[in-house]
Amino acid sequence: MTDHFPPGPSPRRGGDTGDESRLARRVLEDFPEPGSAPEVLRLLAGLAARGEALASERVQAAVVVLADGDFRRLRRAIDRAATDWRDVLAAAGLAAADWPRRLDAELGGGAPRAWLPAGEEWTDADGTRWTRHRPRWLTERAAKSPALRTSVVLAVERAGAPGQVDLLGPAAREDYWDRHVAGHVDDGSGGDVPPNGDGLTYRISVWRDPRGRRLVLLSEMC
Repeated sequence: MTDHFPPGPSPRRGGDTGDESRLARRVLEDFPEPGSAPEVLRLLAGLAARGEALASERVQAAVVVLADGDFRRLRRAIDRAATDWRDVLAAAGLAAADWPRRLDAELGGGAPRAWLPAGEEWTDADGTRWTRHRPRWLTERAAKSPALRTSVVLAVERAGAPGQVDLLGPAAREDYWDRHVAGHVDDGSGGDVPPNGDGLTYRISVWRDPRGRRLVLLSEMC
């Protein structure tokens, strides 16, 4: 089953035990026995280490929902996710277009890191402010040419950590595009977009800084 909806603002690294993790709070509620919650979080961290898609809050929450407080069901759900994470999303009711609302209902509110294209602007690690330009999503054909230009900044927003941006240097661009992006661009039109070998598709947006520089942002989607 193919899933084309972006992580949105919800996903974060699995196994996050900080106070900000609403997933950890749900684990504590479902596994209240002494020592149980840390073991669940350890198992989820092991799942997260297997790939970006498996590290997202959405997939890890699906595993916890399917477990329903039972370790045997938890282990089955983890094995199921490792085989095909889309399968656990469907089984947990988190595969449809309304998955952000359903995820909030399962885990409660919170203040997760924002998915960058959800806003109109963002500031990078160097303090540069980028403002989004419309259209929000580019087709693969429209995006490829500017993405490979050395005068344009090219960056990847990671699915497992929205807001984490990695720059791609000129020498790495064409190879990265051909190996990861080509054939896996979702322009929001609703067409069938197959994921790449890492289980990811991409939405592509264009941004400008106050000096007029352009940035093409490849946002990974799981």
